[in-house]
Amino acid sequence: MKNLSFAVITAVFFLFSIVGCGNRPYMTINGEVITVSEFNELLNKNMPPEEEMFPGMEEQVKTFTENQLIRETVIDQLKNEYNIQLTKEECDQIYNYYVLSARRYPTLEIAEELFPYLENGQNKDDILKMTQYVLLQGKIIEAMYADSYQQPTEEQLQNWYNERKETAFSVPKSYYVSQLYIEKPVEEEVTEEVVEGEIVEENADGTEEPVGVVEGVEETVEEVVKETAAEKLYKELEAELPDITSEKAFMKTAAKYMKDNPYFNKKDYKANRGFIYITDTTKDIDDLLKDVPAGGVSSIYDYQDYNAYIVFYVYAMIPEHTIELDQIQSFAKLDAGAQVNESLFRRFFEEKINGADVIYNEADRLAAEEEIILEEEEIDLPAEDAPVVNDGIDDSVMETETDNAEAADQPAAEAASSETTAE
Repeated sequence: MKNLSFAVITAVFFLFSIVGCGNRPYMTINGEVITVSEFNELLNKNMPPEEEMFPGMEEQVKTFTENQLIRETVIDQLKNEYNIQLTKEECDQIYNYYVLSARRYPTLEIAEELFPYLENGQNKDDILKMTQYVLLQGKIIEAMYADSYQQPTEEQLQNWYNERKETAFSVPKSYYVSQLYIEKPVEEEVTEEVVEGEIVEENADGTEEPVGVVEGVEETVEEVVKETAAEKLYKELEAELPDITSEKAFMKTAAKYMKDNPYFNKKDYKANRGFIYITDTTKDIDDLLKDVPAGGVSSIYDYQDYNAYIVFYVYAMIPEHTIELDQIQSFAKLDAGAQVNESLFRRFFEEKINGADVIYNEADRLAAEEEIILEEEEIDLPAEDAPVVNDGIDDSVMETETDNAEAADQPAAEAASSETTAE
């Protein structure tokens, strides 16, 4: 009991130490303090899952996070200085642009269900905040340089929209689905072939002369589907389809066949959802799903390119549609304005973002990068009282085949926003 009390006191002391460190300044921006906790909170949001990381990426994300804090802090300061206000309609329109353009998501409703899984854990509020900073930035530039800022004309707005309509705002028919797929058993078959090659010698004059023949063995490795085993899996799955009358039953069946698949999430059904756009390369999927009602299950699709059998659970079919200009008006006005006033946007970034007075607290900046390890004395506890470690929900998302259209050219307003800040 004595050891346990000491460990508790140590843990409490450590907790207060961490809280204290978290409130220490990481950096100041034009005199405004950003704490270690604030930096780490945003850094954690920006950091991709471990399986998506590559060497050097952590440092890149750290630099990106610092630049993001500089930009957002400066924009907040200037918003107050110039008394900039955003209307709900403006915010909705720029949010619509981010979510719906370039076939990012088929609908707002589907997007908001999938944000936690496809946007690195972000939710609707995070996306709204991000898009509003882009809009605030444009309005600040308009206010700062009011004497020289040129508003885009109606013709320029319409031209901006027409240039992007086909690639960014025309949305093909799509299906919102979960999928169950079974990889067919495959074995490698090695064939050997005796091949002959000439032996040559080089003459004094540099020419070559054949002097004999050598034999060798050339191996060819080919993946071959084991048809008998594949047919057995097909029949097993086919026999179970009539019993799948709900999402729960579908997921139970999927768990049986995909128990070793790292993309399948047994704890959170929504993590297994995705959407498929119907294009020239996915017409077979449309033929498979077009008569399946919402809440229904498809027949088995023999996906030969991937040596797999696939079954879809359909949540909805979304018809082909077009995102109209009035749905994204605030972003269109901002981006067309950034094109017309390119020199003002560059001036803003040079003077206000790159020119911000940024001071780093180097000691805490380095401390924030180091992993803090607490070494505790071993505590002898009865097995039944041992603490249980909750690993949480595996939020990896099963990859659903999509055929996204090539995105439109990067908008001028977003391109300006992505400029890095000199340290």
